Amino acid sequence: MTMRIYKDDFVNIINSHTCLTEDGKIVIFDPSDYVHFVRNAVKSLGRCSYCGKILPPEKLTIDHIVPQTRGGVTTFENLVPACEHCNGEKGFLTISEYKDYLWLKENLTMRDAEIFMSSVERNMLKGRLNKEYVLGRKEDITFQIIYLPIDAIKVSKKFDYVGFSKSEYRSYSRYLYTYGFLKKPLVVSKNMYLLESKTLYQVAVENGLKEVPTVILDYVYCTDV
Repeated sequence: MTMRIYKDDFVNIINSHTCLTEDGKIVIFDPSDYVHFVRNAVKSLGRCSYCGKILPPEKLTIDHIVPQTRGGVTTFENLVPACEHCNGEKGFLTISEYKDYLWLKENLTMRDAEIFMSSVERNMLKGRLNKEYVLGRKEDITFQIIYLPIDAIKVSKKFDYVGFSKSEYRSYSRYLYTYGFLKKPLVVSKNMYLLESKTLYQVAVENGLKEVPTVILDYVYCTDV
């Protein structure tokens, strides 16, 4: 169904202004650029991971194997390039669910496929499925989650409020209040610099969380110069 993506696929397309490889590691000079860098790197692969269509990077979108709405994070291992059609069709489904959806559509009826998708959405909205991903208990998961003291995570001075969304802040806060856990893990470098979602980090701090679900990228090292 889909090719798995690993950081070794990107050693030849490192942007020298923000990152470089050193003994197989990726060094990032500005942690706030991490998400932008990873997304561009994945798009440069030039082929939809689902239908196989070859497209220029600007015509491809980014799909999270474990969707962000289900606790998915922005890491090389959890991203694949996808054409707009496949990405839109997969939506909030995981890979295994998307396989089931396509099988129903091709072998039964579109109505059966839509009923299946609706059932997944109902369970997702009730928080029944997300916890399994945030706690790292699902077979589709492509990243290891551990709980870390929030005080161990460092936030670079360069990680400012550019792109801060009040609606996203309210969404994360409401989710934590409703279900009692963060909507998705934080992502940090090997030396514990925050790489994704200062908004989520802020929600955790302001709600007094002592430990937070975290994905540590052992192959990424950040400087804070």
